[in-house]
Amino acid sequence: MAIPFYPALFLLAALWGGSFLFMRVAAPVLGSVWLIALRVMIAGLVLLPLLLQRRQLGLLRQHGWKLLWVGFMSAALPFTLLAYASLELTAGLTSILNATVPIFAALIGFSVYSEVLDARRLAGVMLGMLLGGGLILFGVALANSRGPSPRPSAQTGQADSFAVAADADALVAEEAQPAVRPGSSD
Repeated sequence: MAIPFYPALFLLAALWGGSFLFMRVAAPVLGSVWLIALRVMIAGLVLLPLLLQRRQLGLLRQHGWKLLWVGFMSAALPFTLLAYASLELTAGLTSILNATVPIFAALIGFSVYSEVLDARRLAGVMLGMLLGGGLILFGVALANSRGPSPRPSAQTGQADSFAVAADADALVAEEAQPAVRPGSSD
């Protein structure tokens, strides 16, 4: 049974936004590292039965170190930095900063991996920097009214690690079968 597009989009937005609020509430109680360790462990335990049902546990063993690296760069590190930033920043500002991931991905892809920035991509990066940057600077100024903090920098590091992880995902996808490729629906 297919869910209509807009209700599914609103459900996804509520789940995604709720995770920022949850992190803002839980990070001060559990700490950044333990919160994300628990989150990643729960995600792994939820996905393990799918591997068992599809009889693909051997693929996990075969590509384990590569998948561990991708998991570290695309889940553990960025979400630990996100939880650390959320100790001080509001959930709304944290979600806005998280939205900078595509901008950093484009810039890292261009500067490190010689990715082409065509006119449309360049316009998107510039628009994101102008509009998003203004919102971020305003929000960080409000959050830092008590004094300077390294936490917004941790949030930017989170966006950087997501961008680097996208390239790590591509390297694993070249060698792995479709069942273990990031974003695979097979």
